[in-house]
Amino acid sequence: MHMDSPKDLYEHGTTPISSFSRVMLLDFLVIICQRYVTELLHQSCTPSVLDSI
Repeated sequence: MHMDSPKDLYEHGTTPISSFSRVMLLDFLVIICQRYVTELLHQSCTPSVLDSI
């Protein structure tokens, strides 16, 4: 995979803050995904849903 072009797009200002904010965004997305999945599991805790996983 070629990592140069997306890196150039993200890092217009060549400051360490850009890479740091990207890490923070990734952590934020992971937390949101985890909460969303747990919410779905709590809302639909039927045996059929648990079997299909």
